[in-house]
Amino acid sequence: MKRKNPQQLAAGVVTIFVLAAVVWYIRTPGPASKPQKEDQPEQIIWDMLDAARAGDVRAYLNCFSGELKTRLRQTVEEQGPRAFSQYLRRSQRGVMGVALSDVRRTSGDTVRVRVEYVYRDKNEVQMHRLRRERGRWKIVEVGSTQRIKTLIPYGTEAYPLTVREGESAEGAETPSGGETIPEETTASAAEE
Repeated sequence: MKRKNPQQLAAGVVTIFVLAAVVWYIRTPGPASKPQKEDQPEQIIWDMLDAARAGDVRAYLNCFSGELKTRLRQTVEEQGPRAFSQYLRRSQRGVMGVALSDVRRTSGDTVRVRVEYVYRDKNEVQMHRLRRERGRWKIVEVGSTQRIKTLIPYGTEAYPLTVREGESAEGAETPSGGETIPEETTASAAEE
């Protein structure tokens, strides 16, 4: 057996030490003060929305509890899992965004959250009641939907895009000595 020189031995020891440190770092949880996903009540709403977008009926139902979950299960049985999955996906197609606000603890294990769904021409607001059960937050009630007419529809330009003679949409000079770029061209160029 061939003896290794001290430099090779030191390199081997350092390599083992570095690998052990990397494994320890990866497997060690973060600081205890960092909030975990389950500690944030509104996370269950994001989980429900993700499940609906994916059409994942099991994950969707797992976000609910109590009488509401019982009614949803009955609906799944009546429609069938496949049709309910398609319904979930369709229900999320027009949603441009979701805003959660006004998170209020009504008791130790109960929270109310205002959920606003943003569509192109309207917004809809629902109040969700969440309850912590066996350490996990669940949706136990969804209030009636209130439609809010938006003054400025989703996607409306904040200001009209105008181009002065000698400028392009990006503010650079035009290629041929001061021609004006038509507004339709400017809007499509700005989107690219």
